[in-house]
Amino acid sequence: MSVQPILTAALKTEQDVVHARQRARTLAAMLGFDRQDQTRIATAVSEIARNTVSYGRGGTLRFSLEGQGNDRALAASFVDQGAGIVGLTDILEGHYVSPTGMGMGIVGTRRLMDTFEIDSGPGRGTRVRFSKFLPRGKLEVDIRRLTTGLTTAAPASLTDEVQVQNRDLMTTLADLEGARAELEQINTELENTNRGVVALYAELDERAEGIVPEQPQRRESRGHREPDAGQHHHGADGPENRLLRSGVKTDVDQEHDGSADRQVRLDERGDS
Repeated sequence: MSVQPILTAALKTEQDVVHARQRARTLAAMLGFDRQDQTRIATAVSEIARNTVSYGRGGTLRFSLEGQGNDRALAASFVDQGAGIVGLTDILEGHYVSPTGMGMGIVGTRRLMDTFEIDSGPGRGTRVRFSKFLPRGKLEVDIRRLTTGLTTAAPASLTDEVQVQNRDLMTTLADLEGARAELEQINTELENTNRGVVALYAELDERAEGIVPEQPQRRESRGHREPDAGQHHHGADGPENRLLRSGVKTDVDQEHDGSADRQVRLDERGDS
């Protein structure tokens, strides 16, 4: 991995911590980070720098540019020769915070940064490295200009840095308030949508209750329909009925007609 050193500074006193925070903010601004990321980077550097002075009995801070192309990042590395951190795993998992808040600073820094590494143990000091990827489109970076800008900047006093922190805090609070208002608006819209859906389902249920289902019709085949009373066993559409409707006499009709004619002739003979 390509590493381009920008600046190395000693961390021994609280003023060094303040100066480290100021340099981190200045460097982030020169690299094109927005206001929120500038605050994140400055806060992360300030937290670890304070741990280095308070628990590591002093150490060093090194700013560098790492990676290539779109994967480049601003990195900060801290090294101290203190007693090391006991129970580091519990701290990283959020199960332990020292009475002075050391665990909160480490966990908070990891959340603020894109990458985070820490190596520590009893009697061998602590090494911390974290980084934030550069904004997209930031291709040209002049390392010499960055170094010159940091070394020539006048150190801020503690009062000045507190004022800057207060300003950053006010900006963050304003952003949070805006996000809260937006969230409330979204919740209101969701509630209105839910009420509309409930009303729609209620209307559909009412319509469904008012619909009477049609009774299924019994389908009867022409050859299996029961004959009506008084009809021939062949049914109304049997062949005899069709012949009657057409005027054609059947054998039964012809036999009946013949019997009737013979009876008429016999009657005539009797009369004569």
